Amino acid sequence: MALDGSGQVTIAAGTDPSWSPDGKQILFKSMDARGMLWISVVDVATRAVRRLTLGVHPEWSPTGDRILFMRDGTGGDGEVYVVSASGGDSRCLTCSLAQRKRPVTQTPSPREGRHALPAKPEVR
Repeated sequence: MALDGSGQVTIAAGTDPSWSPDGKQILFKSMDARGMLWISVVDVATRAVRRLTLGVHPEWSPTGDRILFMRDGTGGDGEVYVVSASGGDSRCLTCSLAQRKRPVTQTPSPREGRHALPAKPEVR
């Protein structure tokens, strides 16, 4: 694409695009014919699209090997999941917390200064 915006090329149809940390793939959200929201990845060089999982608000991990996303949980609360960038089964990171009905607070972790996510994270 040129600086003036001309020469744009569509490589996949969807919303919420996000470049991978290495710049080789774009993560995005798309809707199928039944209205299901999919998280997919397109290889920029080959334009090959892979559907990874159902969900919304996808974000790359800093290393690009995993993708965090949200999916509706019990009671309509959004749950945070993770899936490998290469595909496979997703894992819920907040489901056991919702089942215990204990909110997660943003408190420092004793390891590596990491923080926990809130039970109902604010999403962009």
